[in-house]
Amino acid sequence: RDRIMELAAKEPKTTGFSLVASKLWGSLSEEDRQPFVEEAARDRAQFKKESRYMGKGPSRDPIAPKLPLTAYMIYARDHRGEVAASVAGGVIEHGKELGRRWQALGEEERKPYFDQASEARVKFEQALAEYKSSDAYKQFQTKVQAEMSKKRPAPKDPDAPKRPTNAYMLFSESCRGELLQSGMSVPEVGKELGRRWKELSEEDRKPWQEKLSSLHTEYEEKLQQYTFSGGAAKRPRQASDSTAPQLEGEEPSQVKMERQTRGKGSGTKKVMVGGE
Repeated sequence: RDRIMELAAKEPKTTGFSLVASKLWGSLSEEDRQPFVEEAARDRAQFKKESRYMGKGPSRDPIAPKLPLTAYMIYARDHRGEVAASVAGGVIEHGKELGRRWQALGEEERKPYFDQASEARVKFEQALAEYKSSDAYKQFQTKVQAEMSKKRPAPKDPDAPKRPTNAYMLFSESCRGELLQSGMSVPEVGKELGRRWKELSEEDRKPWQEKLSSLHTEYEEKLQQYTFSGGAAKRPRQASDSTAPQLEGEEPSQVKMERQTRGKGSGTKKVMVGGE
């Protein structure tokens, strides 16, 4: 990351920086790339988590300026027809061939596409600045905030019982501390745990699956208690919680209504209870 920042300072133009950064990335080993791959995966997961709040709401203003194409996307746009005519297969095969041809290009051959992408980026930034200063942008942001407030799920109750994960996670939790103490990095620990789990036989995995089954049973019991207590498992439900007085021997009104609702249309005779 520090090396990238040094390159950015030396290469203020997007084209030069992109070429040098691409070379640097290509020189990294799989192990050196792993932390960046994992960080990108975390960012992707966070983006999905936040974007789901939008539901079917206005995720993008139709009059907002569109993001510019990257150098590779410009190249792919210009050569897609040629590849489709010369390479058999569908979209996947054509995409692979475009990627292969792009990788085979030299710096000078790629430069025109980086220049076009840089020019498009400058125009986009200008158009975006104008759009963000307009009334249309303010109105759209107000609309987005209103949609997010409707779609955003309520925060989880900290008192709610936690659902068990899976047998592999239980196994991982029992070994992770030992592996970390041995000096292994987090990515290395993940790989080692996966390797050990794959090597376990069905008989060796059985204790973890039985433990998971036991945790599921315990979870269901706690969930039932939590649900019946009105969403607060730590506080037992009492008769005094009811807002309406209840006669001795009379069914709670909610239970009575549910029983009557189930009885409708079933052809069974409804039994009158209490003061009905």
